[in-house]
Amino acid sequence: MSVLYAGIVIFGAALSQVLRLATGSRLWAGVSPQEMVSVVTDAIFGMSSRPAMPVAAASALIVVVLAASIAVLAHRVRAVEVV
Repeated sequence: MSVLYAGIVIFGAALSQVLRLATGSRLWAGVSPQEMVSVVTDAIFGMSSRPAMPVAAASALIVVVLAASIAVLAHRVRAVEVV
């Protein structure tokens, strides 16, 4: 499971950087979980004057990711008897 998380974080960061370089838009930070958390923490502690995306959008995306994670964890997989 930790390999899947690491893959999502690394792939998300790489995809975000490629799309940002290709289009020049900073809004691709929404693809990377690290960037979303960074935007929110910078806003909380007042560290960044120009965030990559609006704080409300980053917060909403974090809530969506958390809701999806809870839904996946709540989904029960039935055991299948192998005969």
